[in-house]
Amino acid sequence: MNDSPDQLRSTIAWFVWTMCQIGILILMASRLPLAAKFPQPAENLAMLAMIFTQLVIASVIGRPLLRDVRTFAIAFATAIPMLVLATLLSGQPASHAIIPAITVAAWFGASASIGAIRSDAIRTPMQALMLLLTVGGPVLVYLSWEFGRRPIAVDGWIAFVSPTLGAASTFIHGTSQIWTIVVPIVVIIAISTIRFRQARLKLNETVKTSNGHLKGLVG
Repeated sequence: MNDSPDQLRSTIAWFVWTMCQIGILILMASRLPLAAKFPQPAENLAMLAMIFTQLVIASVIGRPLLRDVRTFAIAFATAIPMLVLATLLSGQPASHAIIPAITVAAWFGASASIGAIRSDAIRTPMQALMLLLTVGGPVLVYLSWEFGRRPIAVDGWIAFVSPTLGAASTFIHGTSQIWTIVVPIVVIIAISTIRFRQARLKLNETVKTSNGHLKGLVG
């Protein structure tokens, strides 16, 4: 019974997640330019738009969407065909979706790890920072395309600070940019280590309390 609200939230999150991906595919296939100086043909950037959509949505609703192994698997299973379709729409073979999919999975893991933090004081700032980096990079690129004299390259310096553009750079180059996978893995390991230590401390306290009660009974 206690899982029902969580299950409902996860279902709603998955529906939003799926509809957003379908929506961006339709938008890119329609060849609608998203900026006055948007590269043409627009569908060539379908894969970049899909990566942006997936990572941003995962950052915003990651907690219900990626709350456990099952929901994580369902979300990622939905993401794979969307990435493949976006790759084909970009005029590239489906095999070019493999490396970006691995990168997206790594960042999914980071989002899930952050969302699993119980302390609001720690989780909320980390989620805000990840959302800022995820959205901030593409927004700067968009503004540079729209208003700047020198458009910022998607795979340029800004890709080092934005997980979205970092994942996109793996598609542009067709090879793994090692730092795009290392960073989320470090986040996952760090958070998992902290949670393990906290669980061990709590277990030790429980054991000590139980031993104290036993001694009291024996005495």
